[in-house]
Amino acid sequence: MSAPAVIYACEVMHRRYRPIAYLFRYRIFSLLIDIDRLDEVQRLSPLFSVDRFNLFSFHRHDHLAEGQQDLRAWIDGVLAQQGIEPAALRIRLLCMPRVLGWGFNPLSIWYCETREGEPVAAVCEVHNTFGERHCYFLRANEGAWPMRNSHAKEFHVSPFMAVSGKYAFVLDRPAQQLRVVIQQSEEGAPLLSATQLGERRAFRTPALVSFFLRIPLQTAKVLGAIHWHALKIWLRGVPFHRKPEPPMEEVS
Repeated sequence: MSAPAVIYACEVMHRRYRPIAYLFRYRIFSLLIDIDRLDEVQRLSPLFSVDRFNLFSFHRHDHLAEGQQDLRAWIDGVLAQQGIEPAALRIRLLCMPRVLGWGFNPLSIWYCETREGEPVAAVCEVHNTFGERHCYFLRANEGAWPMRNSHAKEFHVSPFMAVSGKYAFVLDRPAQQLRVVIQQSEEGAPLLSATQLGERRAFRTPALVSFFLRIPLQTAKVLGAIHWHALKIWLRGVPFHRKPEPPMEEVS
C-alpha cells in the first residue's frame, strides 16, 4: 500500500503574455494526502496534526464550504453529480499545509483515481485573496495520464486579469515528480501560463523540519508574493478589473 501522504518540494511559475510580459517564480512545499487515511497521516510526525494547532497542520474546513465537515462526502457528492460512481475511487488532495496555524491555498487539486491508478477526474479548488472559493471539475476523458481538459474561466483571481477566456489543464499523475500546467487563453491567444513542478519527499519529521528551516513562514511568503507582484504589474500600467460576484455554483 502506498504512503498515506507525501511531501513535494515545488517550484511555482507564472508567466503573463499580455498586455505586458511578466514572469515570476517561487519555491514552496505541498502535501499530497489520501483523504481516507487522515488518522494515519497525523501519526507520521509529532509536528503535524489534523484539525488542531501544530507546527504544520491540515484542516478539513479549509477545503469545504461553510458548515461542511466531511471531505469524502463532499467529493463523493461532486462525482455523483457528474455521473461517476465514487465508492471504489482513491481520492488524494494536493495542498499546502497550515504553518503555525496560518494557511492559504491559491490552488488545491483533488485527484480521483481507480485503485489501479487510472485517472477518473480531478477537481481544481481555487481560493482568491478575498476569501472566496470556487472549484473546477475536470473529467479524464482519455482515461490515461496525463489528464488533459479545459474549462471556461468562471472565478475572479487577479484584479489584473478579467474573468474571461478559458483554462487548459494538464495534470500528470503525482509520482516521484509532480507536474501541474494551467494555460489561460482568450480567442486563441495566450494570456497566462502557470506551472507547479515538484519532487517527492517522504513525509517524515526530518523533512518537515528541513522545509520549515528553508521556508519558515510559507503562508506569508505566498500571500506576500501575490501582493508584491500585483503591485509591480499595476505600476506597469496593466488595467484594473473590479471584482465581480463569485459564481452561484460551488463547482463548475
